[in-house]
Amino acid sequence: MNNRVTIIGAGSFGTAIAQIFADKKYVVKIYTKSREQAQEINEMKTNRYYFDDLIFTDQVEATTDLTTAINFSKYIILAVPSDAIRAVCCDINKVLKLPKIFINVAKGLEPGTNKLLSEIIDEEIEEKGRTGVVVLSGPSHAEEIVKRYFTALVAVSKNEALAKEVQYLFSNEYIRVYTSNDLVGVQVAATVKNILAIASGIIYGMGYGDNTRAALITRGLAEMVRYGRYKGVMLDTFFGLAGIGDLIVTATSYHSRNFQVGLKIGKGMSAQEALASSKTVVEGVRATEAVYQDIRQNNIDMPITVGVYQILFDNKDAKEVMDNIIKRQLKAEIIG
Repeated sequence: MNNRVTIIGAGSFGTAIAQIFADKKYVVKIYTKSREQAQEINEMKTNRYYFDDLIFTDQVEATTDLTTAINFSKYIILAVPSDAIRAVCCDINKVLKLPKIFINVAKGLEPGTNKLLSEIIDEEIEEKGRTGVVVLSGPSHAEEIVKRYFTALVAVSKNEALAKEVQYLFSNEYIRVYTSNDLVGVQVAATVKNILAIASGIIYGMGYGDNTRAALITRGLAEMVRYGRYKGVMLDTFFGLAGIGDLIVTATSYHSRNFQVGLKIGKGMSAQEALASSKTVVEGVRATEAVYQDIRQNNIDMPITVGVYQILFDNKDAKEVMDNIIKRQLKAEIIG
């Protein structure tokens, strides 16, 4: 079973991960709730809703049976939206027979509880059912992984040996994985960078240039560090792949769903119209809601995040919000 992996979720990133392991000659089982999607993957070896040109090898199969998927491998890769993690893990827990290694690639916090996704996995999967939990993060657009462009990631776990196991599990000729034990910091960075990517898209859509976007990314990093201090994490994490690395790619790339939604808002769409136009989940919206709760309750100074919240949830005018941020009181530059 060591040359097998199970992927829960057949979205864009789940599809890209399937290719990584097919290239490593692993046997891959993808779980999807959609019978039509499973049939396409099994019969046509494609997943055209996400990628027109990708053709799976025969080593990739899909199933709509969760029990079959879970019992297939000791590695369970969770590639579902952040708001589905709790329900999916609850369902998995009911069919577990042997302990598994859970690898989460989703990014965000749970609105309402503000819990990390690793915490949700710990809560919903009984201790006897999990060997451990690893989070995989970093600058990684699925659209580029399927083209086999070089990508660097970080595997993070409280268990150093487990992080190293996942490091070697994923690494191949175009995927290089580093390790970390800052489970909280990596997930905080992955959450905040999606908010900043929406902001970056907004200002670009409004017609601002590279100077403005560079300022936003830099001051956004300061907000990420500030939020990290509140969470009590290792600040070095924010200057690595999960922090500045993922922030740069998400806040500057047209592949980024968060950037694209922000771009549409900046060009005049309402937040509701922009979100409705996205064919995939925009994690930054839920992240904004969750982080804003902490900002409000704990008096954390994060003006860009507050501005994104006002645009998404209070229907404030993007230009007005931007002007308010620019006109804030002058002060010394402090990162965090």
